[in-house]
Amino acid sequence: MALIPDDERTAAVFTHSRDLDGIASAAILARYLEGQGRDVTVDFIDYTTQDEDLERMRTLSETDIYIADFAFDEAEQYEVFDEIIVKGNRVAYWNDHHPHKDGVDEAIRRYAEIADLQGPLPYCSAEIAQQRYLPNDAVARKLAELAHDNDFWERNDENANKLADIIASGYDKDKLVGHLKRGETWNPELEQAWKAYDTERNEAYDRLDERAEVTQYGLTSCVISLADDMLATSDAGDHLINKCDTEMSVTLYRDGRMAFRRAEGGEVNLTEVAQLFGGGGHPYASGAHYGEDIPDDAAYANACDIVDTKLSEYFAYGL
Repeated sequence: MALIPDDERTAAVFTHSRDLDGIASAAILARYLEGQGRDVTVDFIDYTTQDEDLERMRTLSETDIYIADFAFDEAEQYEVFDEIIVKGNRVAYWNDHHPHKDGVDEAIRRYAEIADLQGPLPYCSAEIAQQRYLPNDAVARKLAELAHDNDFWERNDENANKLADIIASGYDKDKLVGHLKRGETWNPELEQAWKAYDTERNEAYDRLDERAEVTQYGLTSCVISLADDMLATSDAGDHLINKCDTEMSVTLYRDGRMAFRRAEGGEVNLTEVAQLFGGGGHPYASGAHYGEDIPDDAAYANACDIVDTKLSEYFAYGL
């Protein structure tokens, strides 16, 4: 079989779907690859759909794969890349800035030709991609700055916050990557979508407040609530902490996602808290999966009991 020249191979970017860092990373990589004359597709992956995401990678052939702001949870999951590579694919690049379970970094480096695994600080994935591929590109630099502002909770750029809202709103992610890779970080269409989202979000915050329950674990106060899917994890967590004046928040979603946030100046290690539920992340912000959907009030009450039991044990005895 004749080999396809590098500049004629399709490039596929797989990026974390839920936040601005992942979307900005995809835009930066697409901007770079298209600048090299490559045909590029962008796909969106998430911690709740890992099996399906890997299955889509298995359908590729003769493709250069770029993965950003993401790692699969278990080292054993990476064995599928043996099959992926046999079909003429290459894992050209992989970056992530989160801490991983034992064996994951080694698995990524086994398959990726370039692996930028720098975590958890001081850079987000968009910054890592920008510094490697487009260090002197003004558009890429701006996208990296926006992602950093949002990912590290700096909240200095209103545009970063509004772009995060757009992602949470369900706006077409392919279309958003298209705007961003051209340097279009805001436009009238995005403004209209944001205003519609903002109205619905205020109603969702009212429901979030109604479901909130506050518990004291020794010296640590914690609020837990069930969020509508449209609320970004960071926004929901911040809102609960500010509304209920607690040190930390636990936000649940109908699809089983869990998000943990810590108040400014708080000391609880949320990486450890997330590990109680098989997740991970930063000491100040982390995530996990409850293990099943939370479709109704009874399921939510049961989830609250389970979370309360695990947190009670953690704050009494540690990991």
